[in-house]
Amino acid sequence: MTTSLKTLSAAAALMACCWTGAVTASEGIDLESFSLEELLNVEVVSVSKKAESAVRAPAAVFIITAEDIRRSGATCVPEALRLAPGVHAARIDATRWALTVRGFNGRYANKLQVLVDGRSVYSPMFSGTYWEAGEVLLEDIEQIEVIRGPGATLWGANAVNGVINIITRRVDADDRVAVGAWTGGQGLYRTRASISENTGENGALRLSAAGTKRGSTVTTTGTDSGDDADEFLVTGRWDQDYGEHDRLTVSGRMLGLDQRLAYDATAPTPPFSTFGNDEATVRIAGIEATWHRDLSPASGLEISASRMWFRRDEFLLSDHHEIADLNLQHNFAPIDRHEVIWGAGYRHYQDDMRGSLGYGFEPSSQTDWTLHAFVQDEFTAVRDRLELTLGAKIEKRNYIDTRWQPSGRFAWTPGDRHTVWGSVASAIRTPSRSDRHLFIDIAAIPPGATPMNPDNTIMLSLLGDDGVTPEELIAYETGYRLQPADHLLLDFAYFFNEYENLISSQAGGIRPHPIYGLPVMQMPLIRTNSNGGHTEGGELAATMAGERARLRLTYSYITNEKHSPGEDESAGFQELNTPHHQYSAHLGLNPGAGLEVDLLYRHLQSFKIDEVAIPAQDELDLRLGLMTGNRWRLSLGGRNLLHENHLEFYDNSGSPFRSLVERTYVATAEWRF
Repeated sequence: MTTSLKTLSAAAALMACCWTGAVTASEGIDLESFSLEELLNVEVVSVSKKAESAVRAPAAVFIITAEDIRRSGATCVPEALRLAPGVHAARIDATRWALTVRGFNGRYANKLQVLVDGRSVYSPMFSGTYWEAGEVLLEDIEQIEVIRGPGATLWGANAVNGVINIITRRVDADDRVAVGAWTGGQGLYRTRASISENTGENGALRLSAAGTKRGSTVTTTGTDSGDDADEFLVTGRWDQDYGEHDRLTVSGRMLGLDQRLAYDATAPTPPFSTFGNDEATVRIAGIEATWHRDLSPASGLEISASRMWFRRDEFLLSDHHEIADLNLQHNFAPIDRHEVIWGAGYRHYQDDMRGSLGYGFEPSSQTDWTLHAFVQDEFTAVRDRLELTLGAKIEKRNYIDTRWQPSGRFAWTPGDRHTVWGSVASAIRTPSRSDRHLFIDIAAIPPGATPMNPDNTIMLSLLGDDGVTPEELIAYETGYRLQPADHLLLDFAYFFNEYENLISSQAGGIRPHPIYGLPVMQMPLIRTNSNGGHTEGGELAATMAGERARLRLTYSYITNEKHSPGEDESAGFQELNTPHHQYSAHLGLNPGAGLEVDLLYRHLQSFKIDEVAIPAQDELDLRLGLMTGNRWRLSLGGRNLLHENHLEFYDNSGSPFRSLVERTYVATAEWRF
């Protein structure tokens, strides 16, 4: 038996013993008790754009509640997302993360739609998410809905492998004032304050602010990575009810992030590569408003509008862009047993990309727009037993042809404790600004290093191509949820994803470099559509809950295969950059007297990124909490306790260092009044 299996067996045995003893305890508890019934009653909105039971949803859905986040000891959203099966969240350095669902991970993972209250927050520059630029406070989150599998019918292009919807809580003026602080190893400091107040009849306003400082990590050679960061975030939300049928929500945010980064600058002259540190400054501002009206008990209308301003300035590139969104959504019941939801929207995107010599975009400024509409019909074929859902989304962008993204789903409930579901869905990933217009020199081959360049420097350059077409996916999924006992819930999911036209890079012929001219040559790697391939796998989540304890076990498996393994490797199937096997165990205990105990064990199988081996990981987090009445909450936690440090991911986007995640502690205090 391997060391990881021995560790897992010992941890599982300890947790099972603790859980069994806690469940059989008969005494009352001081804290709110764990309840499987609460989990069974949790509602999800991201699957069908309407509230429905998560247990009966026809998709692989996992809910991370506000209580889950608090008790996990997470200090950022990516850490909280480690609780969900099928999610690979890996820390790159002090602030940057690689995060994906069902494979294809990387700093710029591009097959995942990330939303905050239904508003997309991915960057059109690379179709991914800057996880370090968090636009929401952990304490303001109501729940995080993780949909594994495509959600393009409702959420549009880029909802390919999954959808993560971060839902913030409505304003509760009874909270009044809350202040809190964190401190921890690796130079972690954070302070937060929040105030809520009534704004007349049926209205309330919340203002929150937080400042965070994160210290540097260390490299594999033991040196300082120089990647510390300072962040300041201010958010506001106003909820107002007008009578019984109308609701208005207005929210806004301002974020400032000063992030130190290591860089590797490539040049055509000696020393050809220069290492250094620079500061990236990020400034984000945004505002959104949503108005909802109940037209009848079975019908509603919602209109939302948002505007976002983004500025990121660093050594090699300045990314300034603005996004405006306008969306309408209407649900109604045209005839018995049918519930229809439809909507339409418009997105306007404008940017200004200013690069340095050998890195930039051509053209440097771009204006794009997207028109989209969707319709979905949920049909009750057998009342309380069988639901069928058909839907499709149509999108037209200024630079691609009109695309349809249809889906079909079913949920069969043969009994109150059983749900079988399945789906077939199509999704696309539209080419990003980088895929189409990026140019960057990624390496220099000195003269004489190879026979092909005895006299000239050859610059290896990554070039976008305006002719690339969207990536395409057909996904087949099925799942089974059952409650075999009062204290046990099991959730299985299986998927088979078929990809076509994946965007990769293909080498072109050597030519004079268009920027430097002779004697510098260029070997371009041009973005192009490759053949494709498929992934296959599954996930399991098991939850056991009693009065004093809850144990949640998760397991994920994924494998991949290219369509034509004998063809040119440069045009072949992308690497997963994700472990084939992951599993975790989260045990929460309420011993009484206001105490909380949480243990989180996780294992990730070893994997490779660009032939760089990422070792297998076995880690354990421990959190001890104390609640004193309704005002004070204290906690002390240890993270990554099994090893002094470990490597979680290699940033293949150009960072010269490999940062290690170290064993550390986090202490928190919160006071409400």
